Amino acid sequence: MLLFLLIFGVILVSQFKGKYFTCSEEGVEVTMLEEYGESYSKWDCMNQGKVWINDVYTFDDIPNALITLFVMSTTAGWQDVLLHSITTTEVDYDAGEERSSLWSVFFIFVMIVGCFFFLNLFIGVVVSTFNTEHDKIGKNDLLTEKQREWIDLKLLVFRS
Repeated sequence: MLLFLLIFGVILVSQFKGKYFTCSEEGVEVTMLEEYGESYSKWDCMNQGKVWINDVYTFDDIPNALITLFVMSTTAGWQDVLLHSITTTEVDYDAGEERSSLWSVFFIFVMIVGCFFFLNLFIGVVVSTFNTEHDKIGKNDLLTEKQREWIDLKLLVFRS
């Protein structure tokens, strides 16, 4: 899973490094589209006395990209990351309308691979390990296959 997240992370860092910044005023995101048209820059934001802050989940470097992709694969807040990715334009610019919906297809592919495939494999390994440890505690790991079948048959007869 780490290998695939690393591959996706490298692709996303090359496309979105430094593009998840937004203009904020005392913790509240500010929309400046009415005044500046389509997009506004970091300098427009700072000239207004506001703060140019980075989003919590970004693709500025590989560690942040891996954390963001892992959080996305848990399906927590992946829509916000998707929204930021399709509204970005350039570094030090913020945009408010959709630019490229092609990235939504890429992020849906990341979600399919990350969430449905790898996390299910992870859960399968955890359940399998739990069952193995449960057999060791119950001393069933020392039985042969025929002996297990005999015990299962006895328990079936006893239940019926």
